[in-house]
Amino acid sequence: MILVWLFWLEVLSFSLYALWRLSVSARADSLTGYQWADMVIYGLVFLYGLYGFASFLRRRLTAQPSEAKAR
Repeated sequence: MILVWLFWLEVLSFSLYALWRLSVSARADSLTGYQWADMVIYGLVFLYGLYGFASFLRRRLTAQPSEAKAR
């Protein structure tokens, strides 16, 4: 289970770091097409990571006692 937590936290932290690096490297009016594409891709990766982490937490927190023992 700890590996699942680490995976989702890594996806979230990587995408946030990449978005932050892109945002500080260039102002919004001087972004090239490749930088815009990178921001969109990293934003989608962040949303995917957020969705995966939230669904993992929801499954963990709403699991019945018999399901929790099986995991």
